[in-house]
Amino acid sequence: MTLPISADDPSDQAEHLEARLTAGDPRATAEVWGGSHDAEQLGYPWPPVDPLPM
Repeated sequence: MTLPISADDPSDQAEHLEARLTAGDPRATAEVWGGSHDAEQLGYPWPPVDPLPM
């Protein structure tokens, strides 16, 4: 996620960032690759196979 810096008051920018972060569930668009099975504790399904190398 990229949040451009604006001339708005910093507290207004912080509120905007919070609204973007809490507007949806990031798990809906994220994929877990590598790491450990601890990701399942965060609600991410563990992929059955590694992705193909690019």
